[in-house]
Amino acid sequence: MQLLDVRISARLGTLQSLDDAIAYRASRLDLPCTDCTTQQQCAEHAQDTRLLENYQKRYIEVFEEAVADMDPADIARVLEPDDGMPPLSHILALSLAAYLRKLTADGPVRTSLDGRTVVIDRDGPRLIEYPATGLDGHGRSDIA
Repeated sequence: MQLLDVRISARLGTLQSLDDAIAYRASRLDLPCTDCTTQQQCAEHAQDTRLLENYQKRYIEVFEEAVADMDPADIARVLEPDDGMPPLSHILALSLAAYLRKLTADGPVRTSLDGRTVVIDRDGPRLIEYPATGLDGHGRSDIA
């Protein structure tokens, strides 16, 4: 069974490639250059700047495409400003939440998580997980 939608997997790959390209171009711009002046960049660094701007624009487009079909409540819970979490991790968390919502559409689901059997269920809009042995509700914890 495939965990993530193929479109999300493709977008995650694109975002990772863009992350790498952005980091590379930004590091090149940080290098000292005897041909750059305070008024004008050399041709090579000017090209790096243009590419960096294009990569950043594309990153925003792909990120927006990736979250377009996500539950707004999940987005609000996952995307907290300045939480230090990389954007790719946010999309992965949102994708997993969407997948778990689909799995629990008809009720609780028993699965293995970190070598233990747990139940994934919904409590209103929130996804919860609790030990399969604690079906009386004790030990529940929010997962999204």
